[in-house]
Amino acid sequence: MTLKQYLLVMSLATLLCITALGFVVYSINPNETGIFGIILFYASFFLSLLGLFSLVGFGIESLTKKSETVAFRKVRKSFRQGVLFASLLCVVLMLAHNELLYWWVIVLLALALSLIEFVWSREGVKRKKL
Repeated sequence: MTLKQYLLVMSLATLLCITALGFVVYSINPNETGIFGIILFYASFFLSLLGLFSLVGFGIESLTKKSETVAFRKVRKSFRQGVLFASLLCVVLMLAHNELLYWWVIVLLALALSLIEFVWSREGVKRKKL
């Protein structure tokens, strides 16, 4: 798959997920729905954020770093960071929904995800050197 094809597919999938999120928000009442409606909401929310963050991250990475870095590595890095940031926002929203959200929980989650990103990025550096 070429970079253009990836960006086109990712953009279309993101638009589809945003449309699904809008449909879920507009048509499902969270007070009356069961677990299925809540799962639909969080899944469409996560996938919408994942697509947005991945595309925006790739765009920023491409604009700011004009190095010899292969586009595949930029895509992988932006997708990984998109997963982490979308996960953070979904977990924060779930905790807020259950009235378990405190400032220190957000700090701990952000630190944990930063540590995960640091470890993953260091593993990539080690693999590149081999």
